[in-house]
Amino acid sequence: DALNTQTAGRLLPALSLSFNVDTPYLVKNWLRRGQTSMVYGPSNVGKSFFVIDLLYSITTGEEWNGYRVKQGKVLYIATEGHSGLGQRLEALKVLRGVPPNYSDDQWRVLPEKIDLYASEGLQKVRELLRDHSFDLIIIDTLAMALGSGSENDNTTINAFLRNLSELRGLSDAHIMLIHHTGKDHERGARGHSSLQAAVDTEISLKSEDGLVCVSTTKQRDYQRADKL
Repeated sequence: DALNTQTAGRLLPALSLSFNVDTPYLVKNWLRRGQTSMVYGPSNVGKSFFVIDLLYSITTGEEWNGYRVKQGKVLYIATEGHSGLGQRLEALKVLRGVPPNYSDDQWRVLPEKIDLYASEGLQKVRELLRDHSFDLIIIDTLAMALGSGSENDNTTINAFLRNLSELRGLSDAHIMLIHHTGKDHERGARGHSSLQAAVDTEISLKSEDGLVCVSTTKQRDYQRADKL
C-alpha cells in the first residue's frame, strides 16, 4: 500500500499513488480481513447460533448461505464463560457434521472472562497471538469484555477500540463483537455512538413473524449483502 509508516511526514502526490483496494474477504459481501464488525440484536434472538453457524463455514471453507467463503482460523473468546456454548457446539455438529481431517487448530475457544478494556486482558490475548495465528477473532460479548468500563462512556469505548486495533495489527484478523440492542431495536446497538461509528460492518438480528431476520445495517466501503 502507498501509505504506511515510512511515508509519514512526507507530502505525497494523491492521484499518482497506487493503492490496493481489493481487501481480501472472509465471507463475500459480509466480512473482510483486517476490519471490525458487530453482530447485535435483542437477548435470545439467536446471535450466538448465527455466529457459530457462520464460523463453521469459515473454518471449513464451505459456502455460507450462497456466499463464497475463504477458509480461515478462528478464535472465539467466550467472555461469559462456557455456559450454553457446549450445547450449541454439539447441536452444530449434529446439524452440519465434522469434516474428515478437520484440524483442532481451525477453531479455538477461550472460555474466560477477559477484560479487553484493561491492559492486563490485552496482554493476555497478545500473548496468545504470538503462538497462534487467527483470521477471525470473536468477542462474545462486548459488554463483558469491557470489564469495569461502561459501554455508554466515550473514554471507555475509545480505549477499548484502541486495544482492538492493536490486536488487529498483530494478525490482520477480522474482529467481530457480539452485542445487544436496548429496548428499542430501531435505535441500533446499545452504547456510545463512537462504537457504531468505528465498526466497519454491523449485522442486525431481529425477530419478524416468528422468523429471525439477518441484515447488514452498515457496510463501510463494501457492497451490502442481501437480507437473510
